[in-house]
This record gives sequence, C-alpha cells and structure tokens, in this order.
Amino acid sequence: MGAKQIKCLRSSSPTQSIKEPHSVTEDRREGASSRAGETANAGELVTSVRCDEGSDGSRPDSSRPDGSAGSCVWEEQLCDQQEQLEREMQEARRMVSSLQALLLHGSLPEDEQDVSLGLAEGVDNAEQQLVIIRSRLDQSMEESQDLKDALQQRMAVQEASVLQLKQELLRATMARDELTGQNVELQRKLEDRNRLLSDYKKELGQKDRLLQQQQTKLDEALRKLADSSHQQMSLQRELERKERMLQELMNSHDPDEVPVAHNNGYSGAPMPPPYKGAEELHLVRDALRSLRGSFGGHDPQQHTLDTLEQGVASLMDRLYALENSRRPERRVRGKSPGRKASPTDHADKWPSGSSKSSLAHGLYHTHTG
Repeated sequence: MGAKQIKCLRSSSPTQSIKEPHSVTEDRREGASSRAGETANAGELVTSVRCDEGSDGSRPDSSRPDGSAGSCVWEEQLCDQQEQLEREMQEARRMVSSLQALLLHGSLPEDEQDVSLGLAEGVDNAEQQLVIIRSRLDQSMEESQDLKDALQQRMAVQEASVLQLKQELLRATMARDELTGQNVELQRKLEDRNRLLSDYKKELGQKDRLLQQQQTKLDEALRKLADSSHQQMSLQRELERKERMLQELMNSHDPDEVPVAHNNGYSGAPMPPPYKGAEELHLVRDALRSLRGSFGGHDPQQHTLDTLEQGVASLMDRLYALENSRRPERRVRGKSPGRKASPTDHADKWPSGSSKSSLAHGLYHTHTG
C-alpha cells in the first residue's frame, strides 16, 4: 500500500532538480540515514525473533508429554507468521530503498523517466520542487512510522507467543520430570512385588514339600489304622468264636458225678475236671494285652480294646457264677454213705464269683489306666 502511494505521488519537476541547495541535500541525507538506522534496528529485532522461534521450534516433540497434534499446530502457526514477517520485511526494505532514491535523486528508480517528464512539464522553479519533495518526504515518514508501529506490534505479538510457548515448554518439562519420578517409583514397587512373589513361591514350594511329607505320614497312619482295624476284626471274630465255644460248653456241660478216690476206707474230696474255657479266656486276655501295647496312649482303638476286655471279664464272671451254682450238686453226689462230708474236705478249686469278678475288674482298670 505504501509503495502504491509513493508511486502515485510523482514529481513534476525537471531533471535539473537534482542540483538543489546544500541544506536540502543535508536534510535528505539525515532523514535517510535515520530511517535506514530504524529499518536496520527493526531488521535485527525481527532476526532475533526468528532465531528465538527457530530455537524454540527446533526442540523435539519428544520433550512434550503428549507429542500430538498440538505441537504441530504451533509449529505451523510459527512458520506462517515467520513467512508473513519476511514478506513484510522485504516490502519495508523496498520502501526504504525507494525513499533513499527519492531523497538522493528526487525520484523513484522505476519511474525516473516519468518524473523527469512531469517535472519538465509542471514545475518551473526550485522552490516548487522543494515543496513537493518535502511533502513526499513527510508522507514517506508517516508511512515508515506506520510500518514501524506495525512491526513493533507484530514483534510484541510474537514475543507474547514465544513467552507462552516457553511457559508451556516449562510446564511440559515439569510434567515429564514428574512422570519420570513416578516411573521410577513404580519400577521400585514392581521390583518389590517381584521379590515378594519369589519369596511366596519359595514358601509355597516348602509348604508343598511339607504337605507331601504330611501326606506320606497320613498314608502310613491310615495303613497302620487299616492293619489295626483288621487285627481288631480278627480279634473280634476270635472273641465271638470263643464266646460261641463257651456257650456251647456251658450248654453241653453234663453234671456227672466226680469219681471218689478211696484211701483207707475214707472217701476223698471230689476233684473238678480242668476247665478248658478259662484257659482260653486267659489266652484272649493275654492277646488283648499284647495288642494294647502296639497302640499309642491316645489311640481311639484303646476304647475298643477296653470293650473287649470288659466283655472277657463279664464272660469270666458268668463262668464263675455258673460254676458256683453247680458246686452244691457235686458235693451232694460225691458224698460217701458211711461218712459225712466235712466242709473242709470239698475245698473249691475256683474262687468265689465276687472275688473273681473283682479281680477281673481290677485287671481291666489297670490296663485302662
């Protein structure tokens, strides 16, 4: 826009206007030098902004926590702004070059011929040329000031954008450091969990071995229990068989008279025949005693053995009671006709039922205790 306005303000002075007074030439040179200095400063600021943008934009996306489309959008915006700023700088350089040519030569480089023709036709003296040049200079200064303000505004916007990007980069760096710390903590916890898992596996292996040992012991105990149960069943069958034999003996016992031994005319005391059932009961009792020794003190089979011994004692009591009830008949049948039987002549070979019962119960309590 500034270039178009400068092109429209063409000078109508002749080509002789190049030779102007010394003061006017000095003013033009000072104004041109000041504008050139401002333009150079603006160029340096823009270059520094571009360098900052390049340094900030050249950071890898890996520093950002997400590394997604946000960084790409910022980079595209920065590239667009940089290109626009470069175009504006080129346009400003062209305008400064045009102003320098206008101050030095009184016309623009591209339309010197038009200016020379216009000046030859419209302007006759140097004062008119000076007025026209000053008006053009004022217009150029205003345009330069507008460009300078626009550049400063653009630089302020760019600085704000760069500052915002730096803040976001700082936050992203802090977030990355925090995530790194959390990752280290999680790694440490994972190692602790792995160590605990290995310890648990070791304990589980030990418990498995212990369980196998206990299982082996349990199998051995079950085997012994099965053997003891088998022995118990055998003893119980043997006891039942003995009971049946005892019952048969008791049922088939014939109260025959006991033969009397004659010695010098006196009749001796009757001798009861030996009773085999008592011996068999004693054998059963000895077998139970030996079987009790094969079990522990707290074995549940002890109760079964106690029951068996109690049954044996009861059978012995019944046997003694039956024997005592049959003794009077034997004494009556064994008397001699010429002699009374004295009480001492027929001493009982079997103890009384009460004494034998107390003896059996004492034996039972001795074994159970």
